[in-house]
Amino acid sequence: MMTLTKWTSRTLRSIAEFNREYGYAPTVLELAEAMFDANNATSGNLSPILRVLRAEGLITYRDHTARTIRITPQGH
Repeated sequence: MMTLTKWTSRTLRSIAEFNREYGYAPTVLELAEAMFDANNATSGNLSPILRVLRAEGLITYRDHTARTIRITPQGH
């Protein structure tokens, strides 16, 4: 398993917190809004981090489909 950076760790934590609070997965934009200030909250800022987490097997999601981000057992 990879060593988590500040941003990968923060992303996993934000996904888990959103899911706990609302009972479903965040959209990429909702996740970006939770992690970045309002001026930088775009899905483009978060996409590279999500791709790394998916490549490492820590999350899964379906491209171009909302609310499919899931933390895998390895990501917990």
